[in-house]
Amino acid sequence: MKKTRHYLILTSAALLMMACSNETMLTEESAPSMENAITFTAEMDNGTRASGETSSLTGAIGVFASYTGDVRYNLSTVSPNYMYNQQVTQSGSEWTYTPVKYWPGTSETDGYKDYVSFFAYYPYITTADAAAATDGIIGFSNEDDSGDPWLVYQLPANAPTTQTDLLYGVKTDGSPMLDVQKQNVSGKVAFNFRHALACVGDQMTIRCSDALKTQLAARSLYINSVTIHYKNLTNKARLILNSNSSPNWQPVISGEYTSSRTVSLSDATYIGDGTSHTPIYDGSTGQDVTISDKGLFYIPMHLGAVRQEAEITVTYTIKKDETTTPGSVTNSYFLKENAQQKESINIILGEGLLPVP
Repeated sequence: MKKTRHYLILTSAALLMMACSNETMLTEESAPSMENAITFTAEMDNGTRASGETSSLTGAIGVFASYTGDVRYNLSTVSPNYMYNQQVTQSGSEWTYTPVKYWPGTSETDGYKDYVSFFAYYPYITTADAAAATDGIIGFSNEDDSGDPWLVYQLPANAPTTQTDLLYGVKTDGSPMLDVQKQNVSGKVAFNFRHALACVGDQMTIRCSDALKTQLAARSLYINSVTIHYKNLTNKARLILNSNSSPNWQPVISGEYTSSRTVSLSDATYIGDGTSHTPIYDGSTGQDVTISDKGLFYIPMHLGAVRQEAEITVTYTIKKDETTTPGSVTNSYFLKENAQQKESINIILGEGLLPVP
């Protein structure tokens, strides 16, 4: 997939930056020059999924940052004391944020080489809006909490109708952005965004196997409905933003912690009542029907021994001359829990699954 690069050039005219207890308060007069400002680039991973999902970054990202002085990142003592859910917004070909932050350090002579660790997610939401939300991103760790920053994601009640993709930022090699020191004058903190949610693709294929075509002989096969019932979906979980090439999800057991969703596929040509539409097998020729409909984003983590699965039911009508026979067939499979690969559903109607009159 073609890689799209968006360079985030972050500037600000902020007059004051509040610092943590072991930093120096910086004003416009005492702050380092803009060549010491923290700036970013961001791009989608070149191995990311495509089609019907986020494939480029627009709008805004949220950034957390922990300053640890000359000590490296330590989970037991850190907090997001340098940036907390900092909004970084696209403006034309640039990205901007305010107040500007500088590479910290004791003085110009030490090269501002203290350590800062960065964490990011997309799309951005304010802390207040997240707290008021009932699905999607519904909360964050507190600004003074020790440990990695995190967000809580709630599966939307009417998924997949109103779902939004969720991404997190790491280095290009998939490692977390820990213990970063001041770059050279043109250097930037380069985020590579990965998918946090697994995905069932929004294109699904239905076809008859060759064995079924032989079994049908001169009969026609009409599809009346295709229903996908997603079961045991993890309803809510915490995404630790200190993730690597795979998202670091942790369970949140509160309220309804598993749920289900039902999706009915539609196609004006090949799915309909009775035999008034086009058959996928007309007695001599079969059709491979691709339906562009509703995919599903889901949390790639099951709870306990209960695995997430998709149960697919196809109802149909077989017609020979003027005789019609309705029927249905159901099968299921476990959902993969790999956020970086899109899962495709290919429905193959096989010999013996359909009672042929």
